[in-house]
Amino acid sequence: MAMKGIKVIIGVLWLAVTSARSQELDAETCRELGFNVDVCSNCEALSQYVDDAELTADCKKCCAEPSKAGSSSGKFRSAVLQVCKHRLREFPTVETFIEEEAEKFDGLEVEYRFGAAPRLMLLGDKGQKETLRIDRWKTEHIVEFLGDTLESVSRTST
Repeated sequence: MAMKGIKVIIGVLWLAVTSARSQELDAETCRELGFNVDVCSNCEALSQYVDDAELTADCKKCCAEPSKAGSSSGKFRSAVLQVCKHRLREFPTVETFIEEEAEKFDGLEVEYRFGAAPRLMLLGDKGQKETLRIDRWKTEHIVEFLGDTLESVSRTST
């Protein structure tokens, strides 16, 4: 039992040293540190509530910035939001986004797929594809992310 405790302490120290040295942390290390951050604006929100610069810096090392792989402009031509229609009530922020905001994005298609957790599939000009889970995103974060990521943002209302 004492040996297991020592291994845990060594593991935590190793993570602390590794996180201090690296610019970005891998997904496993981020989960071990307690971060499951999808959008970097979540780290900004964290910094408003917690006065800990090191914690905020680690959060930023774990967050996902929009990829620059979509096109030469760094934006994607389209996106598909996949979600299970039967499970939509489990994700009220995604449900609100679909009902109130999704139609404002030209390049966005909502696809109902049985059993699917909410995710965005971003599609680039040359067939590039990036998939992000958004089940824990707030509605405003989805709007912000798509506004920054899609080439064509708003539809004209009729």
